[in-house]
Amino acid sequence: MISLNYFGDSKYGAIGIDHFIRTYGIFSNDNNLFINIRCDRREFLNENLNFNININSSIENKNIKDIIYNSIYIFEQLKNLKTPSEFINTIPCISVDKNCITINIDIFYFIGEILTGSLESFWKSISISEKEKLGKVPFIDIYERMLFLILLYAFREQGQPFVNKSFWPGKSFAVCLTHDVDEVKKTYQWVTRPFMYLKKKQLIKGQLYSFWHKLHGREPYWTFDEIMKIEGKLNVRSSFYFLREKSKTKLFSPNTWKLLGRRYNFNNPKIRQIMKQLYEGGWEVGLHGSYESYHNPGMLEKEKIELQSALGHKISGIRQHHLNIDIPKTWEYQEKTGLKYDTTLGFKDGMGFRGGTSLPFHPYSAQKELNLLEIPLAIMDTPLFKCEKKQLSENFEEMVRTASILGGGLTLLWHHAVFNNHEFPGWSAAYEGIIEHSRKKDGWVTKASEISEWFRWREKAIIEWDYRGNCLRISPTPKESIHYLDIFLPDKISINKITNAEIVKKNKDSAIIRTNILENDDCVKIEFSELQNGT
Repeated sequence: MISLNYFGDSKYGAIGIDHFIRTYGIFSNDNNLFINIRCDRREFLNENLNFNININSSIENKNIKDIIYNSIYIFEQLKNLKTPSEFINTIPCISVDKNCITINIDIFYFIGEILTGSLESFWKSISISEKEKLGKVPFIDIYERMLFLILLYAFREQGQPFVNKSFWPGKSFAVCLTHDVDEVKKTYQWVTRPFMYLKKKQLIKGQLYSFWHKLHGREPYWTFDEIMKIEGKLNVRSSFYFLREKSKTKLFSPNTWKLLGRRYNFNNPKIRQIMKQLYEGGWEVGLHGSYESYHNPGMLEKEKIELQSALGHKISGIRQHHLNIDIPKTWEYQEKTGLKYDTTLGFKDGMGFRGGTSLPFHPYSAQKELNLLEIPLAIMDTPLFKCEKKQLSENFEEMVRTASILGGGLTLLWHHAVFNNHEFPGWSAAYEGIIEHSRKKDGWVTKASEISEWFRWREKAIIEWDYRGNCLRISPTPKESIHYLDIFLPDKISINKITNAEIVKKNKDSAIIRTNILENDDCVKIEFSELQNGT
């Protein structure tokens, strides 16, 4: 028996425990393979157990900044990971004593604190350079991967396999494609952009091209056909968030002036037609909450109703305009309107993970978990294209590598207007290149609604398993569905035969399997055999 012991009793700790178990999908119904998470310090270590993993909740230093910086070191070790044993021996906060491992960081408290919104004040308290560095670190994912590797180490030490639900359907990471439809006509930009590009002759030339096309009846920012052509060629679909801006402009608030140029009506025949064309073609249509809607539940509800009426279908997702969000109130308002997910939580001025994780998660309000799912925004076009071309490519590849190592997700925001190649040369090509690069690296590229549906289904799925006599039996629920599972093998053991499932990917000491649809008492059976002479 392997026991994971946590003796904290805080609400943050309970949230962290729940998040870890749910994220990794850890279940077992065999008494010989039971993960025991205890929150009562009086239940001390049981000497009859085969292996104990203890998380030290008495650590006094719970400084978020120190813990975040420590995660950077841990991630550097993860990048070069060979075996769980080698990893454990390189991390200073982990101590090993025979069949007992102690982690001297209160991981669960830290995760719970972050998930309840404590990072918002942290980002405001540090320098811009620190934010650029730390923002790219999904520290919740890193600490949970560290704990998971410790569990793998314990199971391998006991000669046992380990099973958990795959993060994604047979892929190493996910890339979520989204577009904010801020405007459908070029208005104030006819004045502002030429001034911005006075020293850039190529971009001034692009403005003239757009003006020529405008004179001949072609709207410069009506780029839906270009996007559908690119995504159709690559056989992917994305999410479009349409805006119904009604917020008032304020004379002494320049940030609101542009709102005047971003007003269009969902019921405009041309707008309705393109939304229905997108929806019927497999793209998602969602709501881009107006500038003031993030703190106005009545306005938010009205915008959702208007969009659904114009589209003729229910919508499930939203992103707030300008990434405006009041945590946790905005999430509460969105949930009350019946929205399934939000994808607002990201940085306006750079890439990274504003919520400390790359994976979808359920936000908390007053320590209570919401049903709404947050799909974090990782990369937005405008801050990314402030970089030089070489650095742009390096930055994105760094983010892909991070997601791939941790099994995470990357949500992209490419505003639909930047697919005007005259005014934004190279932006659509970069978008296309990102999709192709992600696929080469084994990424699942899809739209936000599909990410939301997958993660919700994954949360509800239950995987029970036991291991006896070199045979692993897995019973997934619901049986009438296909499940993707990660199988981690004991040392010097290989898969000999598999029943009611097939191997999607196989490594030296692990495999991803896809189960068949099962009936009655059917289960997945994996028979193992010992490797001969290390082969």
